[in-house]
Amino acid sequence: MEKFEISCMRKKHTIIVNDKGQLIFPNHTMEELEAEIALMQLGTDKISKCAKVLYQLKNPEKEIKINFRKEEIPLKEFLDKRLQIHEKRKIKNYKSINLKTRLNVKIYGKIKKIIESLIVKQSAYRFANNRWVDSENLITIINAKTPDINQKSWRIWSRNGKWSGNSTEITVSVPFVHWYNHIYKKGLALVDGIFVLDIIEETPDHYIVLAGKKGRGFTITPCKAKINKTNNSLKWLKQV
Repeated sequence: MEKFEISCMRKKHTIIVNDKGQLIFPNHTMEELEAEIALMQLGTDKISKCAKVLYQLKNPEKEIKINFRKEEIPLKEFLDKRLQIHEKRKIKNYKSINLKTRLNVKIYGKIKKIIESLIVKQSAYRFANNRWVDSENLITIINAKTPDINQKSWRIWSRNGKWSGNSTEITVSVPFVHWYNHIYKKGLALVDGIFVLDIIEETPDHYIVLAGKKGRGFTITPCKAKINKTNNSLKWLKQV
């Protein structure tokens, strides 16, 4: 426990720091100090020095001017030390958050590449392949809560304007980490050439999943399917 003397309201007041690091102001009630701090936030600077010390410790990111006397230097040093500790914690937390963010980006990038390679390997979906025009086949992977898959196409023309063809884009949306842990690790990412978005239900002998069903032309829509655990075959369910 530490004790500090401070000149407050033309009187000697004591500030106590207990073993838990908590501040005790024997000469004030907390209601009085909080009322003074509220007034200061409204624009009044005529508040007690004890209230200023309490405010500074509660709000280390907001610097407030406190005129310490020579005999109050130990209190000033204590206050500076507490503010330095806060700043170090702030930097440490920032680094921790920054590291976590970088790690997430790395993990997400890996999963994104896995999904892209699976879509390229799949056998059910059509990609544009034009002899006379420079078609593009784009794959967009999005980290999203709601699983989804679709494909769109658009007409393109040759440079001389005589021949036309198509370019396509497949867009896949899945919650990356959930998909990786619950679909990819179970070997269900690609079944019968169909990309599986999510498991809806599991029984001892089969899975009910959401997967990308090929429609006419280049269309793909998310539909329910049944995967047999014995032979790992996929069968589309009747859509209601």
